Amino acid sequence: KNLLNKYGEKIVLPTDLAVEKNGERFEVSTKNLPIENRILDLGKETVEEYCGYIKDAELVVASGPPGVFEAKKFDFGTKNLLEGMAKSKAYKVLGGGHLGGAAEILGLKEKFHHISTGGGAMLTYLSGQPLPAFEALKKSAKRFKKNR
Repeated sequence: KNLLNKYGEKIVLPTDLAVEKNGERFEVSTKNLPIENRILDLGKETVEEYCGYIKDAELVVASGPPGVFEAKKFDFGTKNLLEGMAKSKAYKVLGGGHLGGAAEILGLKEKFHHISTGGGAMLTYLSGQPLPAFEALKKSAKRFKKNR
């Protein structure tokens, strides 16, 4: 909610989602939430909208797959967003082992400028927040230099 309050005009929420109903993919409008079915992917309308933003972007940062891409019926969002990013002229950064793995499975890995296996750590770093492991290394380096 804090991010929406601060950057609401820049955050584009999904308009439709894909759920599993009787073993099949079924798309629902976000206006119909909440629903009992598990949400497993973005809907086609949302993916199309997001791909439009990606096409015009100068920088694209993505962390984690938007759907359960391991399930054929729910790989649409991940597959199409990665393909849209790969076609984009933007500087492209992926975060998270699952999303990086999906890019590799799709043969798109080489189309990205950087892929980090640590999605959460990557977002923390890009947002300017300190990373605990880096801070510990800096502290250790200072102590090591003092003791020389």
